[in-house]
Amino acid sequence: MEMRDAQVRQQMSDDLGAMRYWNPKLQQIDEYLQLVRISENAATPGLKAGFWQVLRIKPGVPAVPVLTVEHDDGSFREPDSGMLSQLEKWDMTDDRVIADRARRDAQLKRDRAHEKAEFRGELVDDIKTTYKARNLPGVRFGGEKWSRDPKARRK
Repeated sequence: MEMRDAQVRQQMSDDLGAMRYWNPKLQQIDEYLQLVRISENAATPGLKAGFWQVLRIKPGVPAVPVLTVEHDDGSFREPDSGMLSQLEKWDMTDDRVIADRARRDAQLKRDRAHEKAEFRGELVDDIKTTYKARNLPGVRFGGEKWSRDPKARRK
């Protein structure tokens, strides 16, 4: 537990301007919420490297990632009031609600990864088909060798 907290704290980046602005607003929702910027080389599960995260840091309990500040497509987003309205919809005091939301987020992440894998598979199939069409002879005539010579006899 303490080891994970140490990893999380080590991977926080210092961007005090945004944190000073947003943390008091977050603490109006839940006194244990904190906005942190995760460093670019973070490798702790549940933290997205280089992104803003809202963590619930309660003394004596491991830090819980509550929200990754990102667009719906998973791209980077700066903290804004949309983050606050999203947090206000959730019940931040019930650990079961937080765990349920984390499971839903994990499922959404797996679904996105599956969609990406399917797209890559389709892309690879298209590339193979295009390669074969351009580089391999498409029509064979009865096993006989084909010749470019117009004078060549055919059997």
